[in-house]
Amino acid sequence: MIQTLELVIKEHPFFHGLSDEHLDFITGCAKKRSVPRKTRMFTEGDPANEFYFIRKGLVSVELMVQNSGPTVVETLGVARFSAGPGFRRRTTGTLTRVR
Repeated sequence: MIQTLELVIKEHPFFHGLSDEHLDFITGCAKKRSVPRKTRMFTEGDPANEFYFIRKGLVSVELMVQNSGPTVVETLGVARFSAGPGFRRRTTGTLTRVR
């Protein structure tokens, strides 16, 4: 069954309690995006102007660790979301599709 963006957003717990007006605004800004495996979706320092809902697959969140290089600190799966680097209080690092 294919769901519309409107239905996906309205049914997601993250948006629970928002008015129809706010949900319509968010839906108007949303777009579907497929990302091939091993594609960097954003990198630390990129503008924070998007966020992602994961509907299929996994993505890894990496931080650059001094003397170690990129280190996976979290793996996110279906029904999770991640924001661009400036959305959270702490830096989120790099987001890469892994599966």
